[in-house]
Amino acid sequence: VLVFPGLLQKFVGATVERIKGVHRPRSLDWYKQGWKASDFFYNSPGQPKVDINPNLRFIHSILSPLLCGLLSSIMGSPVKMLQGNVCMYSSKTNRCLENHHDGCPFSAIVHLFSTDPNNSGLHIQRNGKFETVSFPGAGDVVLIQGDKFLHRSCEVKGDNERMVIVFFLEYSNPKDAKRAALDVTALPEQKHLKRPQSTGRSSPKREQRRRQIDTTTSSSGKKSLPRLGTSGLTKPQEMMLKSSSKKRGKKLRVNVDKGKGVNAKSSTCSSGGESMSSEGKRGMRRKRQGYVLEEADRLHRQSKADFASEKEMQRAKRRRKRILRMQKMLKR
Repeated sequence: VLVFPGLLQKFVGATVERIKGVHRPRSLDWYKQGWKASDFFYNSPGQPKVDINPNLRFIHSILSPLLCGLLSSIMGSPVKMLQGNVCMYSSKTNRCLENHHDGCPFSAIVHLFSTDPNNSGLHIQRNGKFETVSFPGAGDVVLIQGDKFLHRSCEVKGDNERMVIVFFLEYSNPKDAKRAALDVTALPEQKHLKRPQSTGRSSPKREQRRRQIDTTTSSSGKKSLPRLGTSGLTKPQEMMLKSSSKKRGKKLRVNVDKGKGVNAKSSTCSSGGESMSSEGKRGMRRKRQGYVLEEADRLHRQSKADFASEKEMQRAKRRRKRILRMQKMLKR
């Protein structure tokens, strides 16, 4: 629970009368049986359909970016707004909201006004006991993990009234949301659920590929890559062994001859794994230049009659442009 006293005092002072004037108490049995204290002003796509009060939409455009930015900086991960409503607690609507868990990871509550400031706040359960979190001032902001901790609003007594703005937020990244869901320990039977400790490893598929090219651990405890021309490789290794050339960034194709180990054929490096000699590079460059010139000449000699359709002709023109660009690059 985080409390920010007077964070939005200026906003509340400028808009509270406007909000009170357009708030519409109405029955919302789908939200809670007999509930009529909330008036929604925002509902994100994918959420259950909610009747929106257009006169309160300005609250979302002003406060949502601020609160999302604040919570994102605190959690270290981006968050987004799900729903927002203005809630009026009174004898004519509802005096309080009983013990409950929210349906999203985070809730932000902005206090607008109260005729009984000493009784303004939340009761939240932590370590098996309920604690009172007070926020009596106009513009006070409270952030809670609504799906993790059981909580309820302070009950309004007599003819007193209290109005708050309630925002519901969640993680923007599905991975963060899934990790947070494992960390929820709200119900007693869920207390054994704990977030798995991060091991710093990559995804299972990537880890499997990494294991495929790792050999058994040597006596020194360090892992070494298999040498080309040796046996004892796994089936995936026998199918294809890929690595990258440091200088040219090209993939090496490795052909496997069963019983004879691995015979590596590469045009970019020698059998010892060293970089190609300057003479070999010049030979590759000459071959590439010859191909580019031959291809450019062939495309240049083609006419409209050589193509079955206009689409094929346009594709050939684009290919010719690419070949000419390659030709210019090779001349440099």
